Amino acid sequence: AHKLQLDRSYLNRLINQLVHKGLIEKIPSTNDHRAKILALTTLGESELEEINFQNEQLTADLFENFSEEELTKIIDAMTLISRRLL
Repeated sequence: AHKLQLDRSYLNRLINQLVHKGLIEKIPSTNDHRAKILALTTLGESELEEINFQNEQLTADLFENFSEEELTKIIDAMTLISRRLL
């Protein structure tokens, strides 16, 4: 929750919604009885594949009319922004 800058109770609600929808499951940790490991279910993996496919299509459509030089500048700018945010 801290790394994501989210309230712990809010994150727990999100996780429980994903569990309820069958997208993830909570697996007890073998090292710490208080901890749970979150894992994608088969349905979750399928949904993630669809999201990734749609994202790739959207990205391709978004950048199809840029030249190589323009794309390089965009990627450089996005990389710089990402580094500064972290």
